Amino acid sequence: CIHKKTLPKDISCLITMEQSSIPSPATEKIIKIKDEGISEYIEFPEDTFFMESLAHNGAFKSNIAYVPVQRRIKGKPDPESHVYTISPGMKNAKHCLGPVVVDGEPVTVFGSCLGSNGMLFLCAFNRNSILVYDMNMSYKEDEPAVPLAEIPNVPAPNDVAVDHGNNT
Repeated sequence: CIHKKTLPKDISCLITMEQSSIPSPATEKIIKIKDEGISEYIEFPEDTFFMESLAHNGAFKSNIAYVPVQRRIKGKPDPESHVYTISPGMKNAKHCLGPVVVDGEPVTVFGSCLGSNGMLFLCAFNRNSILVYDMNMSYKEDEPAVPLAEIPNVPAPNDVAVDHGNNT
């Protein structure tokens, strides 16, 4: 869940989780956020077990951010990476891309960045590459989302950025 009061015009965001140790996807159950003082959240699917930092670029769509998540669809042990859109006032995140798949294999997404032209860069940790998706396009829900391009030979990518001129 993401608290929507932390989503001002520029979509800065805070994702908090109650946990006492670093969770292992193999052994941890789904974590529920519990905060008695806050009542408004953007909900994600119940099978979501990991949320990555969001990607936002005010020059593209100023009121929308993209959140990569890992889900265990229908209780499957192996997670799938999906991307959701969020914006202030939403009650439920909207699925926009995923599962993320390359060469028929699922991809573990770690970091993301959105360029001013709508290109979404996803760190494909288990492929040692950066995947590029065009968020001006529509992707069919729950069909494998094949990237527009792949930047290979990036060892264990965990974060990605664009240049200061906001060009990609």
